[in-house]
Amino acid sequence: MAAALHGVELVDAVIRKITRDGLDGFDEDERVPVPTATLARLRFPNGKPLSPALSRWLAFDASWLGWFADPTKPVFRPRTLGDYTIAEYDFDWGFGQLGFDGEVYGFEDAGSESRRLLYVGEPDSIGEYPVLVTDSNSNPYITVEYPGIDVYLAVMMGLVKYNMGVYGAMLGHPVYGARMKQHAARYFAGKNGGQVEELVGDPRALWASLSEANADRIAAAKQARAKPATRPKARAKPTKKPAGRRRRTGV
Repeated sequence: MAAALHGVELVDAVIRKITRDGLDGFDEDERVPVPTATLARLRFPNGKPLSPALSRWLAFDASWLGWFADPTKPVFRPRTLGDYTIAEYDFDWGFGQLGFDGEVYGFEDAGSESRRLLYVGEPDSIGEYPVLVTDSNSNPYITVEYPGIDVYLAVMMGLVKYNMGVYGAMLGHPVYGARMKQHAARYFAGKNGGQVEELVGDPRALWASLSEANADRIAAAKQARAKPATRPKARAKPTKKPAGRRRRTGV
């Protein structure tokens, strides 16, 4: 059963499914594996090793993730969580104040406000890094969405089905929940994420730091508001016809 698999075994099952059934947006003829010798040397820029599941996937294809300019010579382009969310949302929203100093690699299945990303910090018990989700709608939010890229790929390819319902729902998954809890304990003190304002602790300090982190954008917005609006030329008023009097009827 696919839902009982983890890591490399789960990615192998994903690859078998793609090879057998195909996948919309995935062209078997255009996949680009990372050469074996290159993959053996490949590490994240912060010195951390690739997770076993990611290594297995890159041996199959390095183009679908969209991370590399040249998949045959992969070069990681890391960002911090704060830099990533500024690039995606054009504003920090407090994500940069959460202390996530590991590397971030975004996936391309973005929603209108949500983003999924591989966070290369500390791995779980099988060596997989968590997939987080951020949301900037109304109250900015962050949580663990999948325990690793193995489960992310399996869900994206339709191999693992789970009624998510809400962000972080996989915390209750009978197989993957245990790994989810490891990440939740490490990054969110046992919770599975939450609103950024609550995680930072002091809303006033958060907004003060946001003002500092986004000073250039705030200044540009103020400057745009300060510019005098160009008044349109007055139009000649059309001559009004006298309103026709409504005929009254009555007894």
